[in-house]
Amino acid sequence: MRALLCDADPYIVLAVNDGKPVKTKVCRATQNPNWDERFDLSVTSRSRNVIFTILDLDTVGQDDIMGTANVNLDELTSGKEKKMALDVQGGGTLNVRLYLKMHDKPKVIKEGDKVVKQISLPFMAPVFQSELDVIRNEFD
Repeated sequence: MRALLCDADPYIVLAVNDGKPVKTKVCRATQNPNWDERFDLSVTSRSRNVIFTILDLDTVGQDDIMGTANVNLDELTSGKEKKMALDVQGGGTLNVRLYLKMHDKPKVIKEGDKVVKQISLPFMAPVFQSELDVIRNEFD
């Protein structure tokens, strides 16, 4: 079994299903991380989900997947912030604030594309090793 949960060094990788992933800072030795970070993610008209993968930084070997959560972009309204409590597959809750901003004439992306802004990640609950194994198998 993995080291005690208090030894977890969690961080999150955020990805839009067709975009480049971004990573939060690592919260050292905590069961109650508070990232409070903001990211701008470009979202195209093909994008449907923002995927949150919670990992535990390991000094030796591969980082452990602690859980995953996702948001369907159809749940968001352009120009309005939405606070959401996401169920983490593997256990726990991830509280986020999402802001979707639609651009009439984007410079880099095509007209009609969506942009997700200001994602904050204030909390995540721990998960059990047996649940992590199930999640890890989904990625293999």
